[in-house]
Amino acid sequence: MSIEAAILGILTSNSALTAVVPAGSFYSVNAPMAADNPCVIYQRASTLPQTTKDAEVWQLVTFEIDIFANNSDTVLSIGELVKTALNRQSGTYTGFDISNIRFDGQDSRDPDFETNTHHLAQGYILDIKNT
Repeated sequence: MSIEAAILGILTSNSALTAVVPAGSFYSVNAPMAADNPCVIYQRASTLPQTTKDAEVWQLVTFEIDIFANNSDTVLSIGELVKTALNRQSGTYTGFDISNIRFDGQDSRDPDFETNTHHLAQGYILDIKNT
């Protein structure tokens, strides 16, 4: 399994979040052109090994979460639900020992008024212990 699968599992197991964004509306890297709002796209942005003299013990993995909805209030409330689902989580997911997930900020992107789509981008840093 992948760390992307771990992120998907954490997001889709949050019932408050999936009450607003259906579990089938979470996509890795890109959403299909015909995807309806609201939807959430997640992708790994970087992986940085944290090495010691003896071994590569930790990885810092950054993710970008992109949230799309039909209005700014909805995109912001989904953003809070995503943050609640991910921020400060820890545990073993899909075989990965995640020590901590940290919220690293968010910004609103320009809305697309032709498609009535509002966009919020969030960043997260994962501390992953190599096993």
